[in-house]
Amino acid sequence: MSERRKRNIVICTLCGVLLLMTVGYAAFNTLLTINGTTSISSNWDIRITGITSEDIVGGASDAESSVVDNLTANFKANLVSPGDSITYYVTVENKGNINAELAGIKMSKNDNSAITFETSGLTTGDALNAGDKAVLKIKVTYNSNITKQPDNLEANLTVTLNYVQEGHKSEWKPEGSKTIEELKELVTTEGDGLYEDTYEPGRYIYRGAAPDNYITFNNEQWRIIAVETDDTLKIVRAITLEERPFDSQNARTDGYCSYAYRDGEHLGCNVWAITDNYDNHSSSTGGTKGPVTKDSEIKTYLNTTYYNSIVANKEAIEYHNFYYGSVYDKAENETEVVNEEKKYATKSYIGLINTSDFLKTNTNTEYCGKNPHNPWANFASNNCVSTGWMHRVSITGSWSYTLNPNFSNGYTVTSGAVQTFRMNGYFQPQYPKNVYSIVPALYLKSDILLSGDGTQENPYTIENY
Repeated sequence: MSERRKRNIVICTLCGVLLLMTVGYAAFNTLLTINGTTSISSNWDIRITGITSEDIVGGASDAESSVVDNLTANFKANLVSPGDSITYYVTVENKGNINAELAGIKMSKNDNSAITFETSGLTTGDALNAGDKAVLKIKVTYNSNITKQPDNLEANLTVTLNYVQEGHKSEWKPEGSKTIEELKELVTTEGDGLYEDTYEPGRYIYRGAAPDNYITFNNEQWRIIAVETDDTLKIVRAITLEERPFDSQNARTDGYCSYAYRDGEHLGCNVWAITDNYDNHSSSTGGTKGPVTKDSEIKTYLNTTYYNSIVANKEAIEYHNFYYGSVYDKAENETEVVNEEKKYATKSYIGLINTSDFLKTNTNTEYCGKNPHNPWANFASNNCVSTGWMHRVSITGSWSYTLNPNFSNGYTVTSGAVQTFRMNGYFQPQYPKNVYSIVPALYLKSDILLSGDGTQENPYTIENY
């Protein structure tokens, strides 16, 4: 980047949120600061021009808010009871004559579950042309799930807005951060780490008992499954959501889903998404076919209620294909599993893992997944549990759903089942109506920038969303 471009970069930082809680009362102070470089052009002038409090819920109130100077704003509010919230609208204005764009938004991890933070109103790539204004919304909520005074009475929040000269967003890169291309340079051929995917050229997967694939998303711990062929990152939440069915009993009875009966009882539909003519025919001797006229309940939940609950890094999610072809109990190898999975795809923001995602995480390739005519039969062995990290995804219930329907030639009722797995590595078809653990998975955009080293102590963090 030229010296002219360098001096035209201004970093905007919202920092120092301090939350102090007493019985039935919460107070917090926020400092918004825009820091410039030591040699800023006089034509570059981005400043805070106003701050207001709106959208007040419950007993929340604004105690004090003011613009201290061109670069700093303070606000202080009172939250009285769980469920109370208040939103601050911070106006940032381009007073100069150089057009700018937002290169990245970074929100620090909030370590106090009693308070939730949500920012909105600005998106990476937004223009801030000369003379224009933009509004950053900061919503602070006293968590409605809190039932007693928390032990932790303080919380800190930092939100960083990184503005650069228009047209140079792609050149902005925080010191020490990695691009996806740089992440792929960490590929290895032994031990725990990032491997080239044997079954899908151009894809890279994290394998082994403890690879450095931890990533912070939505202020939570997630893990990277793979770098996809399109350079998106597929990640999975490290802790499950509440248990729920894949699809409820009697939710639908038409088309393909009309096959999912046993002893006169409807089992729910095991297909992730609408499709004109789903074919669960994964072998030469049988299968079921028909239209699927409605998305599964779990797809709808994950892409509405759960998606709407995400408060950080939401703009980093890629609207991406999820593959939901059926898997066959007697598949010859992982290649067959992958090929069957990819027969059907639909785009979503949030999904679940595929069966093959679990299979590929293990480094013990001589034993795990090599049982003749059943690539997942050995995964419950202690030998496999100790060599695959996905066994350590916290499963709170007995089973957890994958995206894939199951077809079994020898056990006909499983033509209406979903492939599930347990933390101990067992794979088993289960009926969609059953209430099991949900482990969300999603894809992150290919232009994300990551800081950190991927360890559990210093996970990757997203710099630009």
